[in-house]
Amino acid sequence: MEERNISKEELYEAKEVFMCSTTKRILPIIKVDEIKIGNEYPGEITTDLYKKFLSLEEVNY
Repeated sequence: MEERNISKEELYEAKEVFMCSTTKRILPIIKVDEIKIGNEYPGEITTDLYKKFLSLEEVNY
């Protein structure tokens, strides 16, 4: 994993894009500036991370 600034061109060409926040948890980004990201569905990595995040929440309740 790497955290860095990226260009719009890199974003448009990405296979998957997601954002993280306290309230949204892990939110897949499927379109930017009307350009589809990947196949316009949450990707395998994003889906897997979201499931793992939810399992961590369950442990704490």
